[in-house]
Amino acid sequence: MARLLIVEDEEDFFQSIQQACLEADADCEITWAKSRDTALLKASESFFDLAVLDQKIPTIDDALDAHVDHGRAVWDELFASSPGMPILILTALSADDIISTVVRRCKNQRIWGGNSNFPSVDHLGKKHFDQFPDRIAGYTAAIGALRDVEVLTDDSTKLDEQERRLCQVFVSRSHGVRCDVRTLSGGLSGSPVYHLCVFDENGQKIQNAVLKVGTKQMVEIENENLHLINRLPASASPRLLESLYFGGKDLAAIAYQLADGCNRNIFDLVREQPDDLEAALEGVSEQRQPWIVAKSERRMTISDIRRTVLDDEAKTALAGEYDLDWLDGFEARNVQVNWGCIHGDLHGENILLDQDSAPVFIDYGDVREGPLALDWMTLEFSALFHPGAPAFDLDPCDRVVPSCWQDPSTYSNLPNLQAYFVRCRASAAEEGLRHRELVAAAYSYVLRQLKYKDTDKGLALLLLQELRQKFDE
Repeated sequence: MARLLIVEDEEDFFQSIQQACLEADADCEITWAKSRDTALLKASESFFDLAVLDQKIPTIDDALDAHVDHGRAVWDELFASSPGMPILILTALSADDIISTVVRRCKNQRIWGGNSNFPSVDHLGKKHFDQFPDRIAGYTAAIGALRDVEVLTDDSTKLDEQERRLCQVFVSRSHGVRCDVRTLSGGLSGSPVYHLCVFDENGQKIQNAVLKVGTKQMVEIENENLHLINRLPASASPRLLESLYFGGKDLAAIAYQLADGCNRNIFDLVREQPDDLEAALEGVSEQRQPWIVAKSERRMTISDIRRTVLDDEAKTALAGEYDLDWLDGFEARNVQVNWGCIHGDLHGENILLDQDSAPVFIDYGDVREGPLALDWMTLEFSALFHPGAPAFDLDPCDRVVPSCWQDPSTYSNLPNLQAYFVRCRASAAEEGLRHRELVAAAYSYVLRQLKYKDTDKGLALLLLQELRQKFDE
């Protein structure tokens, strides 16, 4: 069943469009918008597979101010707010007025998977409406085939309609018919990351992939960051498969091939296999070596480090909300920092482990140059604050003793966490990271946790006070 948005002010012509659509797909769901404002409202409220758009329409239903500018306003808004939704311009106006925009915005590709390419923006003059039935039949057939792709999720994975659609597009483009999906990552601020096992019609697994879903800009940034990830050993990251920009309304996705056996992450080791932690975290250091070897040193303030994860406006708001009047003075302190390429969001769910417990990094949206200490402090403190962490649901008193942060061997009474903290701190020291830069990075990470809804604010505030005191020790 295709979902179509038809923007057309003339009822008789809409009836002709509707009839052609229903003949192509008797089950298609058609939404009619007679004006600019109605079209914008309907598009913002619902998911559509395709928009059929007249150019000369009024501002509101039944108004007498029909003008090409109003249809163009709808087109521009759809292009901006729903860049993954294809548009068919169906108008009586000359193509000369819009052809340059069509050419600039149009991309031909397998929007809905399968073997057929479709334009992301197409044009058909109303005088050639006899071609419309065949045109719409091609669209609805591709959409219908895509909806036959089965997406199965585990109990902990919840996909919205756009995420499910992007999974279907990826499966179809991989020549599969179904997939199993489970959540790999999706923390407090990041885009969700899913593990997809794709199967063909014979029940054979044909693809094992990581799919990260977010905005078109997110996908573009992740693609731009790959040159930094590619400095690491090939085993440190999955191979890029493709980027999906269409089929998901305002969402896009980027897919990577994942080796079989990458079914655990660092948090899983903390919970279930703490004896494997040391080797796994040593592997993290080994995979990061090309970044470490290329590092340099910089003199900067703590505020400079904090700005790599939290901007000044957010910091000022948090200082006022939690009566942290000491932040400005503390952040004015200078610190010598090891600077280089960092992952930028190296929490435990973003480090997968293969069958041999060798680490594989995923989620590259925050890869950049920054303070090297931030990756290790993110990995350490994410065990306390990340929703997927082993200690997230424990009472604060059972997690750590904030006043013992400087000594990781006494920082937690839980043996698994204690081993984890000791190894994180040892790995940071082995990379040549010093006490003050670690404190500054830890402070920056913990301060940012105050802006998230579900984090333990009491624990964060206690840790901030401890880090402030320990800076000079």
